[in-house]
Amino acid sequence: MVTCLAEFLPLNMEFMHQVLLLHINQLTNEPREHELRFFNSLVDCRMLRYLQVGNNPLNGVLPNSIGNLSSTIEHFYIGDAHINGLIPTSIGNMIGLMSLQIQGNNLIGSIPSDVGKLKQLQWLLLCKNKLQGHIPQAVCHLSNLVQLFLNGNELSRLIPECLGNLSMLQYLYLGSNKFSSKFPLRLWKMSGLLYLDVLLNSIEGESSIRYWRTGSHCSARSFQ
Repeated sequence: MVTCLAEFLPLNMEFMHQVLLLHINQLTNEPREHELRFFNSLVDCRMLRYLQVGNNPLNGVLPNSIGNLSSTIEHFYIGDAHINGLIPTSIGNMIGLMSLQIQGNNLIGSIPSDVGKLKQLQWLLLCKNKLQGHIPQAVCHLSNLVQLFLNGNELSRLIPECLGNLSMLQYLYLGSNKFSSKFPLRLWKMSGLLYLDVLLNSIEGESSIRYWRTGSHCSARSFQ
């Protein structure tokens, strides 16, 4: 049975507990609605920490009101949910986020520089979408980032050398994009980097660099 999320969620969710797990179901968006307005029902959930609504046929666009969700939310998973459109710039208001997973959707446009406001972020998974443009310099300000998955998009231009400043980074997946020119040497010197994927791009130049491990994965490691 396919259930509309607007019907599934109660009107007053002020006393919702810290965890809301709705993923891996058959929940959908309201008929004839473009935006996923059910997020408006979660604005008053001021204690919410875990929000997972991925793996549902939602088929809608993330609204700007998503930035009004509680700053206590640490883990937001909405992967593989048939999400269309742009990543709202208001995502930068969710300053408590440690994990942002919007992989496996149909997101278009560029990665908003507002993600640089998410200073607590450790996992950023935007892989397997249709994102274009360049990686914004703001990503380099995410000093706590451990896993960055951008593979399987249409990102182009240069890979920012400042990614080499992310001393906590262990997993870097940039494969299956349209990056060009030479690979930044600073990234090869990252002592903590365990997994690196730059497959299927247009990177040029000679290299004697060893590869730790490559692939086309799109899942967080050690999510707990």
